[in-house]
Amino acid sequence: GLELIIPNIISPNGDGRNDALRAQIAGVAELRWQIFNRWGQEMHAAGKAGLDGEENILLWSPTDLSAGVYSLIIQAIGSSGQVERMEVMITVVE
Repeated sequence: GLELIIPNIISPNGDGRNDALRAQIAGVAELRWQIFNRWGQEMHAAGKAGLDGEENILLWSPTDLSAGVYSLIIQAIGSSGQVERMEVMITVVE
């Protein structure tokens, strides 16, 4: 199976806790993701293949951002070929 666990709150304040958006994954071979602000402007986009066996991946390490709500659109392709697409609202707090 394909498993993604993504937090919905991060606090990039430099205290070393929840400073970046990370996903816990299982059964994922490839990920692609985009992050948008509330006005629909793309803030970050990336992808990574060859994830078989990885359990934790950095999705976004924001700097100089306003607190607020951002949209994460993520597509995961499983080792079995299964494709999942989801949207998660991410709250950035100071």
